[in-house]
Amino acid sequence: MSKHHKDKKTTKSSKHDKPRKWVKVDGKWKRAASLDPKTLKREKKERTLKPTKSAKKVKSTKKIKKTSGGTKLSAANFAREIATRAELEPKQAKAALAALTEICYEQLTSKVGEVRIPGLVKIKVRKVPERPAGKYNVFGTMKKLPRRPGFKRLKALVLKAAKDEVVG
Repeated sequence: MSKHHKDKKTTKSSKHDKPRKWVKVDGKWKRAASLDPKTLKREKKERTLKPTKSAKKVKSTKKIKKTSGGTKLSAANFAREIATRAELEPKQAKAALAALTEICYEQLTSKVGEVRIPGLVKIKVRKVPERPAGKYNVFGTMKKLPRRPGFKRLKALVLKAAKDEVVG
């Protein structure tokens, strides 16, 4: 026997082999190839009709109205929308938005470096360290690179509540 020859029973299936498809029929797992096409179709239909735990949609507590308009809101229109939904005057809504942005800027520039607008977004300041001058491997070749000063970046993370509401 050559050293490359192996017993068929001991060989493992490689990634190039066709995967065996298994289907649950009447509570028992059976190979799909051994079933007749009608039974296979029926089982596929039954599986698609029953929602799994992960497929169930979590309903939000508040019902949000979807506007029919497909245009972006400008700052003035955004303030007007807030005013109508919160039953405020437009000036009060503009003042509330100005206060919100002011609070966000204060939190981001302070040592905290992070602000969270509940149910919507979390904004963080990320400090990128400086790169000292020296030789660096760039795409497989060594290059001499100058010093790059450190800088700050803003990183916005969408919160789960917003993702669930928009994406579903």
